[in-house]
Amino acid sequence: MECLRQRIAECGKTINDNKLIMHILYHPASEYDNINNQNMKDLDDKKEIELEDLRADLRCKYDRLLDQGNIEISDDDNDDKIVK
Repeated sequence: MECLRQRIAECGKTINDNKLIMHILYHPASEYDNINNQNMKDLDDKKEIELEDLRADLRCKYDRLLDQGNIEISDDDNDDKIVK
């Protein structure tokens, strides 16, 4: 998330937490649908979503995917790839 914010800043723009949250919620990988669905429900119920809470939820899901072998870490471009 901070990488995305930094890339936006490099373009001379800024993004607030709410817009960053919305971007994340509207552009998830399918593996994160359960987290995304819960957060979208919270928004529908007028509940506030904190960026740090979303980050923690995504990190937990990422760690589970990694532990299950569903994510492959590639050293050549410092990027993680989801393995189906």
